[in-house]
Amino acid sequence: APALAQQSAPARVQQVQPRVDPRLLESVDAAKPNQALRALPADRAGVRLPAPYPSLSNRHVLVMSFEEGFRIDDRAALAGSGLDFRPIMERLIAFYTEQMLVKGLFNADPHPGNLRALPGNEVAFIDFGMVGHLSRRRRDELVDLLFGIVERRPEKVARILRGGAFRPRTQ
Repeated sequence: APALAQQSAPARVQQVQPRVDPRLLESVDAAKPNQALRALPADRAGVRLPAPYPSLSNRHVLVMSFEEGFRIDDRAALAGSGLDFRPIMERLIAFYTEQMLVKGLFNADPHPGNLRALPGNEVAFIDFGMVGHLSRRRRDELVDLLFGIVERRPEKVARILRGGAFRPRTQ
């Protein structure tokens, strides 16, 4: 059999799906991150998002495009590729800033295994299955918190944190 990455998307889903514990799928709605993904800005130079395949996706499975590249934290691959890490990180930071502080959406699973370095100093997300949302109020509080830190104003930082802006919600 050909390597999993070389097979068609439906063939990959058929091979992987039986290995997934059904209990993990009980509370998953794959359409929600997919909808949020489409709401992100189209002008994201140097950042690739996986393209969803709605005809292959359902409530339990979100199928997205495959992106080549290597893990963003693979130093040996980065050194051998001729890519420049600085513009890759600048693009990633600009993209996250736009997502979180302007659009209020963000990838909630941004570990290095979900990010790929690509030719042209581009970066690709390979999993956009968990998307979080920040309200306008939370975005404003986050900006105020960041300015308090940058401006070295501990009283401002303490006031924002004491106000409960970043406390976990209790049930």
